[in-house]
Amino acid sequence: MLPRWETKPTPLAEAVAPFALAICDLGETAQRYDAVGGGIVGAGLCVRRNVLRDIFASSALANTVTDRKGANLLGGGDLAISIVARQMGWECWYFPTLQIEHILPTSRMEKKYLLQLYDGIGRGQAATRKCYDWKARTPLAWLIGLKDFCRWQLGQWRGPSPELCHQHPALATDLHDLHQKRTLGGARQALKWPR
Repeated sequence: MLPRWETKPTPLAEAVAPFALAICDLGETAQRYDAVGGGIVGAGLCVRRNVLRDIFASSALANTVTDRKGANLLGGGDLAISIVARQMGWECWYFPTLQIEHILPTSRMEKKYLLQLYDGIGRGQAATRKCYDWKARTPLAWLIGLKDFCRWQLGQWRGPSPELCHQHPALATDLHDLHQKRTLGGARQALKWPR
């Protein structure tokens, strides 16, 4: 995924681009995704039509992860599709020769947008967890949400980690705020169980 920034990217946007803005470069070698909770990035995702039909026909995926619609930045549909496809025996691959440009408007570089995006990523990660973790499909989801809420609260109290301050001194507070937003989003979504 090659970035095509509408304007010069902000340092914060550049710092989060590989994780939050789908700017992924996994190298020059094709590789298969095998991580239990990992999957393909949705921007540039190619899926066989019959695989998508099978995924949505045989799972409650559409009710588990709704993905982005309009201003709602709930994410995770791409990850859920990857996870369920692998559970059905399909393989998911990264091919470096397949490249697209991802247009990134100025509005996606603003902290306000990134905070909304990170909240959606956190909620999406919690919703997608139901695809691969049996605990997330039971009342134990509340415990997962409570644990995440405690992590968020501890992060509020502690502030940016020393490691983050060392790696990104000028961005530590902003990156911490984004991480906190993702953690709280995940907690809120898990606490909504069974929805």
